[in-house]
Amino acid sequence: IERVKFFMNENFMEDISLSQLADIGNMSPFHFNRLFKKITNCTPYKYLLSVRLELAHLQLKNTSQPVTEVAFASGFKSLDHFSASYKQQFGKSPSATRF
Repeated sequence: IERVKFFMNENFMEDISLSQLADIGNMSPFHFNRLFKKITNCTPYKYLLSVRLELAHLQLKNTSQPVTEVAFASGFKSLDHFSASYKQQFGKSPSATRF
């Protein structure tokens, strides 16, 4: 599981599938998903989402990059998905983080 978490942290910008992560962990997708959730208390998808959101949060606070650039640089493919996920995680919109 640690090897998979390291992979996600290093490759968060890529499209990462559950079967790809399971292969890295040498498990079936079903067993991997169950074990990952048991150990980390979140699904692989939620873990990857949180990695992406944390990076975006740091970039929004410490750079003047446009929100759109931050979203795509953090591995999001949709600005709407980024904005909704960010607001759910941090309680405010990405642009409100700067003020």
